Amino acid sequence: MRKKYVVRWELAGKRVASNTPGATSRREFVCWVQKIDGRDITLGKIKETAKLILVEKTREYELKRRGILPEVAASTAPLSEAIEEYLASLEAREASEKHLFEIRQKLERVARESDWVRVSDATLESLEAWISKARRADVPGTSTRFSIMTGNHYRAAWRAFGNWLVRTNRAILSPFRAVQKLNSATGRRLVRRALTVDECGLLLDCVVRMKPRAAMSGTERAMLYRVALSTGFRAKECSSLTPESFRLDDEVPVAIVEAAASKARRRDEQPLPKALIEPLRAFLRGRPRRTQIWPAADPARNKMGKCLRADCAEALRMHGNAPAGFLESRPGAQIDFHALRGTFLTALASCMSASSLGALGRHASVETTERHYVRHKLAALSAALEGAHVGESWFPNGSPDERDSMQRKGTQVARALALVERFIIRLKPLQQQEFTVQLASILEARLLATRGVN
Repeated sequence: MRKKYVVRWELAGKRVASNTPGATSRREFVCWVQKIDGRDITLGKIKETAKLILVEKTREYELKRRGILPEVAASTAPLSEAIEEYLASLEAREASEKHLFEIRQKLERVARESDWVRVSDATLESLEAWISKARRADVPGTSTRFSIMTGNHYRAAWRAFGNWLVRTNRAILSPFRAVQKLNSATGRRLVRRALTVDECGLLLDCVVRMKPRAAMSGTERAMLYRVALSTGFRAKECSSLTPESFRLDDEVPVAIVEAAASKARRRDEQPLPKALIEPLRAFLRGRPRRTQIWPAADPARNKMGKCLRADCAEALRMHGNAPAGFLESRPGAQIDFHALRGTFLTALASCMSASSLGALGRHASVETTERHYVRHKLAALSAALEGAHVGESWFPNGSPDERDSMQRKGTQVARALALVERFIIRLKPLQQQEFTVQLASILEARLLATRGVN
C-alpha cells in the first residue's frame, strides 16, 4: 500500500496551468493506493480505512479469480441452467414429485414473466414487484387465487434458491437473504372448519351405502374417513398406508407413516383408539400386506376434498331432515379432506394439554397446532362460561334484586368457605394451625359484636 501524490501549480494562491510563467509547484497527497491485478486500486485518504478496504478488495479479487464472486457467477450463468441444477439437487435429496413440480412452477413463472435471463437479473426488488403486480391482478370473481400466503410461498421458494447459490459457492450472498414474509392471516382465503360429532356420525353411517367414488367403494371411503378422523393423517399419508402399516396386536396399537410419505420426512407412529381396532382388523382381513389400501387418496392422483364434499351432499339427501349448514361448506368454513385432520385435533383440544396435542398433530412446534387449530378454544371457553354462570351475577353478591335471596340461601357462606379452603391448602401445617387459631379468634369477636348489637 502506497501513497499517491499529484503536482499542483499555483500563482498568487490560485491553481494555474503548469506552463504559466512564475507559477510554483506543490506536491499534494491524494489517497492510498494498491496495485491489484495490474491496476492501481483507490483505497481512500485515511490509512486505517484504507487497510480495511484493501483486505476486502484483495478478497474480492481472489474470489473473482476463482470464478465464485456473485456478479461473476451471475454474469456467466444462465438462470434457467441454475434452476435446473437446483431442482436436480432437490431430487437427489429425495424431494417428492409434488414438491419439485411446485418449486419448478414458482421459479420458472417468475423468471419468465419478469424477463430474468441471468442469475444477476434475479433480485429481491424485482421479485417483490412481480408479487405485488400479481396480487393487484387477482381481482375478485376471477379464477386466479393469489393470496398473501401464495405470495409467501413464492418468497420462500426464491429464498431457498438463493441459499442454494451460496451453499454451492455460486454466490457469496443470496440476493433474497432479506426477504420477509407477510402476515397471511390478514388475507387468508381458505379457512377450514371442524365437523361436529353429529356430522361425523351421519357421514360415516351414510357413506357405507353410497356408490363407488374416486375408485373406492363406500365401505373403503368410510374406513378412510374413520382412520383420518382417528389419527389426523393427511391425504398423502393415508394414501401411503398398507396393511403392514397397522400394528393392531401391539400393547399400544399404532399406525405407521413412513418418512417418504410424511410431511416432516420422518417415520411417525400414531396410536390408535380402541374403538377403531376391531372394525379396522375386519376391514384389513384378506388384503395384500404391502399393497396400498387407499391409493386414490394421494392428492397427486385425486382430489379427496371434492370426493368428501360430494359424500357430504349425498348424506344430506339421504338424511332429508338436517338443520341448516349441516355438513355444508360456507365462506370462511370450508370442508375438505384436511378438515378431518382439524376435526381430530379439535376433538382432542378440550381434554389434553397443548404439548400432547402438538405431539398427536405431529407438528414441529406446539405453536403451529395452536395457530391453525385455535377455533377449538371458542367451544371450550363457551362451555366454561356457561358452567361458571357468568352473566347471571355481575355484582359481587348478585344483582340488587337477588341479594336478599342469595343471603338466605347461604351463597355468601359457601363462597367464603371455598376461598378459605383454597387458601388453607397452600399453607404449611404450622401455618395452617396458626391461621386457624387467628381465624377462630376473629370469628368469635365478630360473633360477640353481632350479639351485642342485637
